[in-house]
Amino acid sequence: MLASRAVHGEWWAGPDWMLPWLTAFGAPYEPAIFLVYAESQLVGVVPMVRHRHRALGSARWTLPRNAHIRRIGWLSDIDPTDLLVSVFRACRRMSPYGAIAFPQIPAAETWESPLDAAIERCGLSTYRVEESESAVVDVSEGWDAYVQSRDGKLLRSLKRHLKRLTAEQGWHFEFHHDRSTIDAAWQAVLDVERRSWKHGSGSSIANEAGTAVLYGDVVQRFAARDALQLWILRHEGAPVAYALGVVDRGCYYLLKNSFDEAYRSASPGVALVWYAMREATERGAVRLDFLGDAMEWKRPLATQFPAYFTWTIYPPTHVLARWRAFSEDVIKPVWRRARAAIHGKPAP
Repeated sequence: MLASRAVHGEWWAGPDWMLPWLTAFGAPYEPAIFLVYAESQLVGVVPMVRHRHRALGSARWTLPRNAHIRRIGWLSDIDPTDLLVSVFRACRRMSPYGAIAFPQIPAAETWESPLDAAIERCGLSTYRVEESESAVVDVSEGWDAYVQSRDGKLLRSLKRHLKRLTAEQGWHFEFHHDRSTIDAAWQAVLDVERRSWKHGSGSSIANEAGTAVLYGDVVQRFAARDALQLWILRHEGAPVAYALGVVDRGCYYLLKNSFDEAYRSASPGVALVWYAMREATERGAVRLDFLGDAMEWKRPLATQFPAYFTWTIYPPTHVLARWRAFSEDVIKPVWRRARAAIHGKPAP
């Protein structure tokens, strides 16, 4: 399967994520998954959606996007530049005057170089907008080296909480990775979500439309291929916190985590994440990706904060896109510098 053998890209573009996402959230969109073959063998995939009635000047083609698509790109067994050239040309044949949006692309040479080369070969133009920072942990030197690099106050706090959770009677860490116990474990996850702060805001897995469908299917798929790492913390048998992750090619991705608000004083959420990070490293992970934005609780744990950009790719004749590019590249930086000068702050 291409998702497991692809040299370029990440599993987000493969069926174990994209099919559950399309089932849960695909209804408003028109999926257009580009498949590239070399003779009869599938060598590249770029999942996209087409917007028929998008506002004038907006992208007609975009990578799938909502709060649960943290990052998406392509899977390729060939030079990704060749793959992207094929996709750009196909998009232009179907919507010759439309722009193409690639959101949440990491600021890294392995992603930027193929995009730049494909854009040049197709005679297109582009501009980028920075969206957010993520939080990543590099544990390639081993867990002990990583721990030594962390702040002493943080380590003392984590050690104190973990000592309580491992020493006091009634606390229990539970690991699930295959299909034999996943149904009961998934119900425990939903129980924690219903008692978390997210539930009251309407953003928990248990009450946000489509979310339970997405993650429930993803859990089953990754459990089936032994790539799931789901940790549950229980107190006297009741689930108190969970950390849901998957492992792909040496990277542990923390998809979801939460805790029961009634146990906030014990800090079960961050303590369990730390426990899951250590266990993932012992199981061979050399990189831990927290996904999403670099929230306050993630920053002390992370060693890297990669930026993510939206690339908008457009034909030079696209007047509105050219204006937006000028606005992003020239007008907004000038405005930010002027505002910083007015308020006596360093220019960003």
